[in-house]
Amino acid sequence: MPTMMNAPRFVIIIIFALLLQGCSWVTMGYNNFDVYLRYKIGSYASFTTSQQTIIRQEVADYMAWHRQHALPEYIAFLKDVELLTRQTQPPSSTDIARLRAQVNTLYITSILPAITPAANVLSTLDESQINQLEKKLAEENTELEQELLDHEIEKTLEKRAQRTIDFFEKFVGNLNTDQEEKIRAASLRLPFITEIFLNQRKASQVKLLNLLHNRATAETITEFLKNLILTPELARMPNEQVLIEQFKRESDELVAKSYVLLRANQKLTLQKNIASYIKDFQKLHKAILPKPTR
Repeated sequence: MPTMMNAPRFVIIIIFALLLQGCSWVTMGYNNFDVYLRYKIGSYASFTTSQQTIIRQEVADYMAWHRQHALPEYIAFLKDVELLTRQTQPPSSTDIARLRAQVNTLYITSILPAITPAANVLSTLDESQINQLEKKLAEENTELEQELLDHEIEKTLEKRAQRTIDFFEKFVGNLNTDQEEKIRAASLRLPFITEIFLNQRKASQVKLLNLLHNRATAETITEFLKNLILTPELARMPNEQVLIEQFKRESDELVAKSYVLLRANQKLTLQKNIASYIKDFQKLHKAILPKPTR
C-alpha cells in the first residue's frame, strides 16, 4: 500500500532521477510546485542559460496541463476511494487491487506528457553535465540504500513494517498496540522486493547514461523512457516478476484486512482526510477554468 499510494509521482524530475519516489502534491504546495521542480532538476547538473529557460517553460507548461487535465482524474480516483470507505462491507483485496491498478494508470497518464520534453533536454547535455548527472544519481542511490536496506534482512523488514504503520497513521490517526502488532506481523510476512526495485533503478540509470554518453537522439531517449514507464516488467528476471506479483496480491490482502482493524473514529478520520484532498484538488482545478459567460 505505501508503494501504491506514493503516486501521483512527478514528471520531468522522475526522468532525470529514474524512478524517484514522489511527493504529495498537496503537502508540498501544489501552487508552488514548479519552483520545487526547477530547483530539483537544477540539482542534477549545471545547466546553461538556454537550457534553464527551456526547463522553466516546460515545467510551466506541464503544470498547466496537469492542473487542467490530470487533477480531474485524481479527483475521480479519490471519490472512488471515499465511496469504498463508506460502504457497509469493508473493501476487499479485489477492491484494493483495482485501486492500485487505477493509481498505476494515473501515474502513466501523468508521466507520459513529460517524457518528450525531458528527452529533448537530456539530449542537449554535454559530457561534463552527463558526469554531474551520473554522480548525483549515484549519491541518491546510496541514500536510498541506507534508508531502505540494512545489513541484516530482519532489520530491513522491520523498517518496511514501520513505514507501513506510519503510512496508515498518516491517514487514520494513531493506531493502538494491537493494531500495530497485527499490521507489523502481516508486513513482515510480505515478500522482500525492495532490492529488486533498487537494482532495476540502477540498471535503468546505466542504460540511460550510456545513451547520453553515446549522444543518442531525443527520439531514442524518448523511446527508452517510454518503455521504462510502460513496460517496467521487461527489465526484470522472470523470478523477480513472479515475486513482485506475489507482493502485490499479498499487500492488497494486508490493506483490506488492516482496514477491518480500524475503529469507527479512525475510519471517520480517513474519510475526512480523503474528502479534504478532494476539496483541495477541486479548488485547484476550478481556479484555472474559464468563467462561464452570461
